[in-house]
Amino acid sequence: MPTIKDTKFETLIGHDKIKTSLTKVIEQELVAPAYLFVGRDGVGKTLTAQLFAQSLLRATSSNLINHPDYLEVEPTTLHEGQMLTEKEVQDKGVEFKNPVIRVEQVRNLMSFIGKAPIKSERKVVIIKDVDRMPTISANAFLKTLEEPERSTIILVSSNEEVILPTIKSRCSVLPFKPLSLKQVELVLNSTNTDIYEYKEVLDFADGSPGAALKAINHLKIINNAFETNYSYFPKTVWECLHFAEQASNLPKLTQLWLLKYLSYQFYKSKKFTSALQNIDKAYRHLQLNVKPLLVWNVLLLSFIQNENKA
Repeated sequence: MPTIKDTKFETLIGHDKIKTSLTKVIEQELVAPAYLFVGRDGVGKTLTAQLFAQSLLRATSSNLINHPDYLEVEPTTLHEGQMLTEKEVQDKGVEFKNPVIRVEQVRNLMSFIGKAPIKSERKVVIIKDVDRMPTISANAFLKTLEEPERSTIILVSSNEEVILPTIKSRCSVLPFKPLSLKQVELVLNSTNTDIYEYKEVLDFADGSPGAALKAINHLKIINNAFETNYSYFPKTVWECLHFAEQASNLPKLTQLWLLKYLSYQFYKSKKFTSALQNIDKAYRHLQLNVKPLLVWNVLLLSFIQNENKA
């Protein structure tokens, strides 16, 4: 009978109850037609789905992309008439605007499931960020979800609240909890990340190795871009203007991340409650493509005003 080792889950850190549950359904041949993996971003939902798929397909390689009975679907953005994933957008150096799972993708999924498995006993489909599936795509998807034939569909979401009830009710829901600090450290160590150099991000990551890795990547970009050691709390007008100039030249995603990190720093220090509102306003303005230098100047100068009032 399969054990956790046999089902590929031994490489997964944390989520012991979920690993045991999925191992049992394979062992007892009680695999559900559809699963919904929910929980905060970066805690291992997609990795678990991929390991589950590898076990269901009895694949020897963890790289399933070229497996004839495996399909991954993720939100795309339209660029010059093409549907591009987030990675494809990054490779082209364009912005990942309004990503959704499109009707065309659902139709391709339905065509894939409608054909008999080639190499395995079943087909497996993973749909990432299913909460980004608009109603028109969801309606086209419902019948397939209800009768997936010889397939297992695994939906992954970090925003359970916005998933249509008609989709959620057709799935076996597995909630993923944040990892412990020790488990996050183990995951980062497994990626050869020097966690001692970036200890500051562990609390900010709040149990999410994925969030910690993203934070470390953003901090590397910031460290390389800033002429001097950056301070999250500039004290003078000149420091604010200098910080703003450097911050405004960062990639947009890094600027947005830095605002979130600033908000965390203020919240943790319990300084300037009004600063949290100003940071939130700056975040919205950047998303609306207001000139970054203006956004940062206004925000950072507001910090000085608040400090003078304190």
